[in-house]
Amino acid sequence: MVLPLILVFLISFLLSRGVLFASERAGVVDMPDFRRKVNSYPIPKLGGIAFFIAFFSVLTPLASPSGINSALLSALLCGGGMSLLFGAADDFFDLPPTVKLLSQTAVASVSLLLLEGGRAPSPLPFVFIVFMMNAYNLLDGLDGLCASVSLSSLLFFALSDLVLFNTGVGYAAILLFFALLGFLPYNAPPARLYMGECGAATLGLSISLFALHAPTSAILPQILFSFLPVCDTLYAFLRRSIAGRSPFSADRGHLHHRLLDRGLSHCAAVNVLLLLSISVSLICFGLCLALLPKN
Repeated sequence: MVLPLILVFLISFLLSRGVLFASERAGVVDMPDFRRKVNSYPIPKLGGIAFFIAFFSVLTPLASPSGINSALLSALLCGGGMSLLFGAADDFFDLPPTVKLLSQTAVASVSLLLLEGGRAPSPLPFVFIVFMMNAYNLLDGLDGLCASVSLSSLLFFALSDLVLFNTGVGYAAILLFFALLGFLPYNAPPARLYMGECGAATLGLSISLFALHAPTSAILPQILFSFLPVCDTLYAFLRRSIAGRSPFSADRGHLHHRLLDRGLSHCAAVNVLLLLSISVSLICFGLCLALLPKN
């Protein structure tokens, strides 16, 4: 198992460098607005393509020997591929919220149909996937924040699934962990490359599929491995709705903005939020251990 992890890391690292230069030449960059955004210069933003291509290319041949369920593999590849394409379109053209929501609806529908073996998806998992795609996208507001918090979530997913003998999901999670790790050197503060909508939304999709494929009793603790994006998004939706604005409208009220406004440096804000995410995940991992069958 060690060789595929090294391979997916190297592919991601090398592709990230290529995507950085390609995004610059194509002009697909995140422009500063000197208000809500924290970057003060244009930064390329298609990094998600790099680490997900690395993930998909190593996951596919490894699936069968690692015990990765064919339904989960199909959902990750087809749903993830759609999410990458729609996300890249948004990174290129800055699509309106209604179009983004329709594309996420299509991604969630296809992913759930594949995950459920063709059965009509129930509303709750569908809403959960769309919510998670938005949650991880909204979290991507500071250099390295979404990547580092996602690394924490994926690590705990891998550990909990392995101890719960859900090995297929565990192997998939650790592969995505190393793919994302290969991208991190380009995204850590000061970032040279952003993951973009294509990366953040597809991370949310993948992590939601991992949670939905967990043993029933472990679904809630595993959802809480994403405590930070879930809580920040719920708070954002509630805050905007109370103010009479669209829940999808942008503002400067996220947790990372509030930490910056209190005087924390960029790196300090990322570290505080990462520590919070790891702390909650440790508690939830303890709950997963408590679910182990007693002999």
